[in-house]
Parts: sequence; structure tokens; C-alpha cells
Amino acid sequence: MLFYYIITRDNKYASHDIIYKNNEYGENFNRGRVTERVNIISKEFLGHYISTKELSILVYLKYTSINEGVVDPDRIDYIDLENINKWIKLGYMYIIETNKNNITDSRFKIYMRHDFFNFINEIQWFAYVENKLK
Repeated sequence: MLFYYIITRDNKYASHDIIYKNNEYGENFNRGRVTERVNIISKEFLGHYISTKELSILVYLKYTSINEGVVDPDRIDYIDLENINKWIKLGYMYIIETNKNNITDSRFKIYMRHDFFNFINEIQWFAYVENKLK
């Protein structure tokens, strides 16, 4: 069982293994949906709730970092670029252009901090995995 801990006002650790709203309250599970639990985790780490669009680009960035580590510009749009730039400015990740000589095939190598990767992994688990063990 995974636990997500935060420090409470009295400096004690409290478990946030509390919400499976999509199952406990009779809602149908929808893959890729921003659940209440995803919102709690994103608010804690990023300071704001994420949209479905942010969730999808985070999952894509995790996928690329695990595999070839290269972001294909054809797979992302303007809003994704704004989010990526925001996370770069916050120091969670950075990118390096890999093929500067060929403008038509410019790709970007992605590097991200360990805690940012873990954040993405956790929200992906709550947003995409239906069969959770308690």
C-alpha cells in the first residue's frame, strides 16, 4: 500500500491515503481523469490543481524520460510548451536541443529532478490505475 505523507500544522506526519473517490463513492473509474486524490497531490507538490491537459503532458514527459529521453515537438502543442516552460522555470526539469543543425528534425532531450519524476509517477498511478490494493 502506498502512503502519501504531509506535515500537518502540529508538525506530525499524516497519511493522505484517504481518497479513492472513483471507487468508494460509486463513481465509475475513468482513465486519465484528474481525481480528488490527484488534486491533493498536485496542490501539495506544485501549489495548484492540475488540469487534464497538464496530466497528459506529465505522463508523456515521464514516458519520454524512461524511454529515449527525447521529446518530439510534433507531439506537444502551445499549452504543453507553456507548462514545460513553467516547470523549467521552477527548476523541476530542463531540456537540451539534440539536433541543432537540422531545423526540420529538432528534438529535445529531457532531464528532470527525482522528486518531480516521483510526483508524476504518483499522480499517474491515481489517475490511470483502476485496480488498487489497499
